[in-house]
Amino acid sequence: MQRKAAIFWIGWIWILGILFLSRGTALANFYPEKIRNFDVDITVNKDGTLSFKESILYDFGDSLKHGIYRDIPVKGIKIEVLKVIDEQSNSYLFNISRQGKYLRIKIGDPNRLITGEHQYNIFYNVQNGIGYFKEHDELYWNVTGNEWQLPIEESSAIIHLPQRVSEKELKFECFTGVLGSKEKNCTFKLSEDGDIYFESQRSFNPREGLTIVLGWPKGIVEEPTIIQRLLWLLRDFWPIFIPIFAFIFLFREWWKKGKDPRLKKTIIAQYEPPDNLRPAEVNLIVRQRVQTTDISATLIDLAVRGYIKIKEIKKRNIFELVGPKKFDEKAEKMGFLKKIFSLLHFDDYEIESLKDFRVKNENLCEYEKDLLEKIFGSKEKVLLSSLKNKFYKNFPKILDKIYERVTSLKYFVSNPRKIIGKWVGIGIAIIFVGFFSLFFKPILGISFITSGILFLIFSKLMPKKTEKGARAYWYALGFKEYINTAEKYRLQSQEKENIFEKYLPYAIVFNIAEKWAKAFEGIYNNPPSWYKGDFGPRFTAIAFTNSLNHSLSNMNNFLASRPGGGGSGFGGGSSGGGGGGGGGGSW
Repeated sequence: MQRKAAIFWIGWIWILGILFLSRGTALANFYPEKIRNFDVDITVNKDGTLSFKESILYDFGDSLKHGIYRDIPVKGIKIEVLKVIDEQSNSYLFNISRQGKYLRIKIGDPNRLITGEHQYNIFYNVQNGIGYFKEHDELYWNVTGNEWQLPIEESSAIIHLPQRVSEKELKFECFTGVLGSKEKNCTFKLSEDGDIYFESQRSFNPREGLTIVLGWPKGIVEEPTIIQRLLWLLRDFWPIFIPIFAFIFLFREWWKKGKDPRLKKTIIAQYEPPDNLRPAEVNLIVRQRVQTTDISATLIDLAVRGYIKIKEIKKRNIFELVGPKKFDEKAEKMGFLKKIFSLLHFDDYEIESLKDFRVKNENLCEYEKDLLEKIFGSKEKVLLSSLKNKFYKNFPKILDKIYERVTSLKYFVSNPRKIIGKWVGIGIAIIFVGFFSLFFKPILGISFITSGILFLIFSKLMPKKTEKGARAYWYALGFKEYINTAEKYRLQSQEKENIFEKYLPYAIVFNIAEKWAKAFEGIYNNPPSWYKGDFGPRFTAIAFTNSLNHSLSNMNNFLASRPGGGGSGFGGGSSGGGGGGGGGGSW
């Protein structure tokens, strides 16, 4: 019994050993197509260029095909394809195309089908294929490539140097196998005529190949000049200069057309807005854009100025912005701000106008009238929730009127929205081209995308202020400084009537409402006249502002909401390293 078991295992070991030793030949028989011979003749020219002749004996078997294609990586090198001929020097039809990081040589007649063995001799020249080191020069080349999806039975390479070199002055190395393999199942030798031969000692399975390394003394081959190296760099990596040129262009455009007049003044606190401008207008001068928050702040400003009131509707647990109807102005003071506009307790508002905004009124700007008109229409009361998924349609027109007003008042040379829109449009178009380019030349795509982003960044800088606008900008920053550090000016603040309410909308657009409220802690103890509600035990400015921030968030959601949409080779070398390589197949 033990003897039978021993014979069984010995038999299996013998079979596995045979399969291992003949793995290339055995596996090759499973593929209908194969390369019988892959031989490369490389001439190293005195000027540093390389002349190649790839001789590929391709066996199509019984497959009906037009020919083959050869993909060669072109990173860091330039390839010039000269001709493709058969063993009798008859020319093949071929075309060349760029396929990502590869140069594809497609060989064959589209009107003719072939089978069996065919010889393809591909002639091409290569620039920048030699490595120049301190002690030697070197050719590190992937002869066959490691990306063929079929076996290669035999492979070799022969290298001709510009002059004879003794064997002791040469360095040899070669690698076989898959990409990254350190296997050295290959031989190399120096012939009597001075040529160097490399040959694989086994056949290759798909995605295996032969890589060679040959080093020779300095001076045999001319080393490229710095200018040549720079030109090669430009040739291969020119897309990286696109963002640099884009930046230079944009900076020049900004300097000529977008740079604001410079005021050599230190920013100091100012106790009122510039030129009595409204909150949205001041924010436009400071940030050069109008936001949804500015519309909400405009509503608060209109309430402060007596055009609307805000009322809590307790029965439905919502808020109401009320108009000119009678209402108790002596609202509960205690705890007023704990509930006003609090989204934790209320989720809607009702707006009602206090004054007839439709009649001619010099105190109302055109965009303020339009805002009230779009909210109320012919009604006196409107639930804010009723504007959800509807009011957003009015936003572009209202925003346009804010931009037009500030431009008409000569704070900007041209309408900021149109200027920004132009540069944003160009930037988006460039980014779109960049994403498309990623599929065939990634470095070009990345360069375009980067350039497009630069256009988007610079778009915000392109609107140019006038002298008047520059002064207003300086003044607005001083006004912001005052609101931001209002605690230092408590005495001045107490002297002005209703200053907390009056400047609260400006604090909102500056996003410093809480700091503004903190300056009035213990001073501002009465609820504003434009609000009515039943609130808790104690009213404070900070609590009021915190609740107001909640309400503004909800207000922004209602006004801006839209309907939902429908989605060196020595030492560190390996197989597949160096230049050349790639693969191919049939078509």
